[in-house]
Amino acid sequence: MLLIFACEKPNLSRVKDLEQELRKNLFIRSSHSIILTDEGMLQRKGAEEIVNMVDKLGVEFSSMEETISGEVYVGGGETDAMIECSANLFTTGYKKDIV
Repeated sequence: MLLIFACEKPNLSRVKDLEQELRKNLFIRSSHSIILTDEGMLQRKGAEEIVNMVDKLGVEFSSMEETISGEVYVGGGETDAMIECSANLFTTGYKKDIV
């Protein structure tokens, strides 16, 4: 069982929004702590896999000497989180003149 002891308020608001969007409780909340539910553990595992894939790609890209070009496909549900993710990827590409 995973206990989460502290979180910034803006992140807590985003978690509440995600719970409403998914229609699932990700945490069991008490006055002093919150505990991940089974659904929360599943969400955490998925998030960790995404972070690991991004980290792995970063290492692979930084080890290459020449510019890489091509198409990138990102799959995900039609959620507010994916909309924000795609907007960030699009903006990052423009900042680096690679889109």
